[in-house]
Amino acid sequence: MLTVKKGKEILMAATSKERVIALFQDKYGCRQAIRMIRKEYVQTKDKTDRKISTYNCTFRCDSCGYTFMLPEGKAESLKCPECGFSAEVKRWSRTGAYIDQAYDHFSYVLSNDSEVLAPCLVLYEHVKAASVEYKVMRRFHFTLEQGQIVYVRMHRCIIVGNSKTQGGILLYEDGEGKVKRANSENAYGWFENSKYHEIQCCNLINLYDDTADEGDKIQKILNDINIAYQHAKKYYSAPLMRGREINTAYPVAKESDIVKDEYGQCLEVYRNYFVFRSFHSGFELYRWVYCPEDTLNVLQIYSDNEWMVEDTGKITCFNDENLLRHRDKIKGTFLEKIGLLSILQADDEDIFESNHNKNAGINFLNHFSEFPIIEMLLKIGLGHLNEAVCSNFITVHMRKRHIWQKLGLSKPNYRLLYKLKLDSEAVKFLQYFNQYDESVDENILKRYMEKVIAIDRYRIDMLMKERRFTLKQMVDFFISAEENQGCAWESTLEVWSDYLRLYKGCYGHEPKDKTELYPDSLKKAHDILMMRSNKDESGGKLVSFSDIVKQWEKLQYTDQKFCIRLPESSADLERESHELGHCVRSYCSNVLDGTCLILFLRKTDIPDKPFFTLEYDCKNRIHQIKGKGNRLVSEISDKHKNLREDITRFLVKWGAKNGIVTGLENLERKAS
Repeated sequence: MLTVKKGKEILMAATSKERVIALFQDKYGCRQAIRMIRKEYVQTKDKTDRKISTYNCTFRCDSCGYTFMLPEGKAESLKCPECGFSAEVKRWSRTGAYIDQAYDHFSYVLSNDSEVLAPCLVLYEHVKAASVEYKVMRRFHFTLEQGQIVYVRMHRCIIVGNSKTQGGILLYEDGEGKVKRANSENAYGWFENSKYHEIQCCNLINLYDDTADEGDKIQKILNDINIAYQHAKKYYSAPLMRGREINTAYPVAKESDIVKDEYGQCLEVYRNYFVFRSFHSGFELYRWVYCPEDTLNVLQIYSDNEWMVEDTGKITCFNDENLLRHRDKIKGTFLEKIGLLSILQADDEDIFESNHNKNAGINFLNHFSEFPIIEMLLKIGLGHLNEAVCSNFITVHMRKRHIWQKLGLSKPNYRLLYKLKLDSEAVKFLQYFNQYDESVDENILKRYMEKVIAIDRYRIDMLMKERRFTLKQMVDFFISAEENQGCAWESTLEVWSDYLRLYKGCYGHEPKDKTELYPDSLKKAHDILMMRSNKDESGGKLVSFSDIVKQWEKLQYTDQKFCIRLPESSADLERESHELGHCVRSYCSNVLDGTCLILFLRKTDIPDKPFFTLEYDCKNRIHQIKGKGNRLVSEISDKHKNLREDITRFLVKWGAKNGIVTGLENLERKAS
């Protein structure tokens, strides 16, 4: 489209404002008049005290500028008491040299034919600038003093080239005389429309065709120029401009040189891109252009003699069956190298869980442009991870150089992944442990994965991050406690974490030797420390727990669907842990020493039934949110998508109200 700078250049070659005033005066003229500028309602009394209603009218004389007042209906003619200029009056209407403008915000023009006109002129002309001809339609508003034009403003302007390729622009002049672009979608309405008590769109001068009558010519010319403007606007719209750029950068064969299959489709494969074209009744309707090197994957639609990039970018008019019919063209090309044929010819289930139309190949190409790493995974025999990569279940770092760096792993841990051909769940855990251990033991990882469902990830994180344990040290102790003390992994983790916390609280330092770090009787050692840390356990804790929780009553919150509740005693934690099958019962001591606070998320209609449990760090962050079986909010299935989104929305709102980061903010943004 035209720029403001180019528009100003065109206006410089158009009729000047001085010439506009002269054209208006030559055609219509500007006579002096007496103007009623104000009308006030008043009540008076006659000699018999009867109320009389009338108007006091204020007039201004154009001839001398004098202002005077008269009651309505006093005379059949108006005469300026200062200079004697007079105007014939008939029922105070606009007639002769009298103009009633008491309710308007501008001065009317009195023409040479004694016709009262709005101070407006629509000028239409063809203007040449840099050897290119443009259609220019402008609407001018005049400012009058004593009946004469003293200032003119370009209120509206439409500039359009003779062809859509030359573009167009909408301009206006602000109160300071600066020319600016207008962003109106409806050029016709923007140009023609007038508000109540504002200047109307009227008084046409057609410099291009001076033989044309006024009549309805303004609307006709405006309609024609608006249609031309809309064509130019569409031509320069982002989808069409993008379509022309793509067709220039990725040329296709002439229609006369291509061979279509029985479905009216053809596949053209070039060095680094392909174009899949679809024809109907001899006309090309769809064009899929794909270039992985340039991360280009677009569908174009032919409409109104133009190629337009579809907004969604979804490939819905082609499927795997279409691609398979052209397997001979795919062989030996970059498409075969990136693994398209192996995906198309696979008999197993769709690796991307697509619909029943068998669009595994289409989905592969769609994801490939976004995640080029899937080609590398396919070539090295780790293609089973592609689904997790494309769904962001496995985090990848695309800008890294090597495959292990892209997967967020050290070299030794990557070798372990490659050797065991780990599934996506195991890779996710390996990425997690890579933060603390760059050489995870194979057997330890296997044992851990066997027990992973029963493990509290937050406690694992605290042990590895704060206590500096390796995965091997932890798993070795879990195995020892299971075999020698009969403790399940989950129980060992709960009791051991609390034992280490109590030890530091009692002695002021971490355990120094292995016998204290890994006690032979963990439960006994934990109970001794518990009794030492609180001798008045039989009731003292209950009171203390209740007193501590009362400090956080402000966090309780209820809406129509959910509520946040506080536990009243340690027994509430025991019940929550039992019904939801997680380890919150072991957090009683943490609540007592002020390191955390436990909150219950419940459904408003059944507030006594455990639903989700929150651990708050007593500062500004929720550490974890666990439901039944340690289920996360994000793990609620798509079958209950609405419930997942409602929970997320509620907790984010509650967190924002209390200045707490819930960790669900990104999930809430994706849902919205």
